[in-house]
Amino acid sequence: LESNISPVIYLDTFNFSEFENLDAIADELISIAEKHFLKEDLDLNFIYDWEQVKSKLYLCMGYRCNFNPLIFTNPFLADIVQYIRIKMDDVAGDEGIVATVVVSNDMAQRWRDDNNLDADEIFAVAAANAQDDYIVEDLWIMFGADPSVNMSPSEMLVLSNQDKHYGAGVLACTKILNETSDKFGGKDFYIVPSSTHEVLAIRPRDEVNADSLRKMVQMVNDNELTQKELLSYSVYFYERESETVKQAG
Repeated sequence: LESNISPVIYLDTFNFSEFENLDAIADELISIAEKHFLKEDLDLNFIYDWEQVKSKLYLCMGYRCNFNPLIFTNPFLADIVQYIRIKMDDVAGDEGIVATVVVSNDMAQRWRDDNNLDADEIFAVAAANAQDDYIVEDLWIMFGADPSVNMSPSEMLVLSNQDKHYGAGVLACTKILNETSDKFGGKDFYIVPSSTHEVLAIRPRDEVNADSLRKMVQMVNDNELTQKELLSYSVYFYERESETVKQAG
């Protein structure tokens, strides 16, 4: 299959127990890719037109080492960089498909030259577009308030965007970070970089500290995530009074 757009299939949407073996899983993934393959290249000429593209930009976060010099990035904190994706609408007419294009330095330079923009202005537009897209979910409720889960309500919250793809840009969204603090009684809180798709907000308490959280992050990064899903090996802290994300400990 050849196209200027390639599929990304998120395996966490599958119940692998329903498949007989690995061959059956592979056949299902191939079938999905073939079903949604675009027979013609997607027309991407509009991406160089700032007026057409600016409303489709949204801010993402990623692990610094995963980005080559061709990608338009901006340092955020520690080993995290900000970058931008362009959300494509109505690809293949399927609501289940989320298609994006990563903004390159070449694209950004065209926007800057043609519209007298600087890099900060472009990132500010992407951040503003995403302000109302983020959600805060209680992990305890997500587990169905299972009494076997050793957690009380509002001890650990999941922060992501609506479709839960590349939702770690919430780190730059003061509105949602303050809403999260409100759920913790207006207190500061730890931020654990779960993946490029989401972060965890954890209410500080005696048994929770930056060192223990860093060990958890390293274990998950090294054993559970793909390289592309890595967000950071550091742990962060949101200070409500100054409305600032800081590196913890």
